[in-house]
Amino acid sequence: MKKPSLLRRAEPSEISWVNQCYAEVQFIHSNFDREVIAIAEVNGQKAGLGRLVTINDENLELGGMYVFEEFRGQGIARKVL
Repeated sequence: MKKPSLLRRAEPSEISWVNQCYAEVQFIHSNFDREVIAIAEVNGQKAGLGRLVTINDENLELGGMYVFEEFRGQGIARKVL
């Protein structure tokens, strides 16, 4: 049985946590001024994240896709996309 999941926009107060996660996998740190960051949760536990980075007024780039190992194989990355 699949666990219920939730996808939500990160809060500015979570930027330290987001960047700590990205540092662990050697991703570039996030910046709330240029990005929309999504956090996936399963049963209230953070399971992964991803982001849309503003490149210019007309373009965004999807990146920073990261699902924590214990939640892999559950379609979390697909939900973030």
